[in-house]
Amino acid sequence: MTGTLKLFITAAIITCGTAVYSQTDDTANKVLEKVVEALLNGDCDRAQRNYNIWTDIAGKTNTDIEAEIKDCKPLPQGDVNPTQAAKGTLKIGQDYQGGRIAWLDKSGVHGLIVTIQDVTPVPVPWDTAVKVVKELKIDNYNDWRLLSLGEAKEICKNKALLGMYSVYWTATRDERLTNEYNYLFDFSKCSTSGTARTDSHSEKYQVRAIRNF
Repeated sequence: MTGTLKLFITAAIITCGTAVYSQTDDTANKVLEKVVEALLNGDCDRAQRNYNIWTDIAGKTNTDIEAEIKDCKPLPQGDVNPTQAAKGTLKIGQDYQGGRIAWLDKSGVHGLIVTIQDVTPVPVPWDTAVKVVKELKIDNYNDWRLLSLGEAKEICKNKALLGMYSVYWTATRDERLTNEYNYLFDFSKCSTSGTARTDSHSEKYQVRAIRNF
């Protein structure tokens, strides 16, 4: 990774609070940090996947980050992260690192973890969902965020293992409308049309937090 990318991303994180995706800035920042982490570790596939999530949430792209990912060089086999030893032992639906594994990438050692239960006892409006997830800490893990629309579509096939059957807020804003509308995802209709829709931040829906590992 070039020396300028980390500085660029630091600046982006500092200024994102005034960016157009205001309420999603914390979620976008966390994902952006995962892009940097993956690039520093030479994990190019993971960097690309997290960048795709970031563009989904932020509603825009960035040519500097895209260039870094394009130039990313995977670590030599001898430099594989020690967690590689866990390959083959992790599985979807397994309780792990404060939650439950919802998705695994092709390495078998990285993926997505969702909270075991909804993080609010009842459906809540958007602002409450953002606040609750931002303050969430489970087993010393505090990097939880709202799932993106793309992630919801990816993990929906595993809903039975995750116990997710409700309509959930996502971090993805509807670019066609004002900043007060975000996408929802109905986990009870994974294989049918109408799974994703948008609604006003004042409406109330369930919240399930997600994190990368």
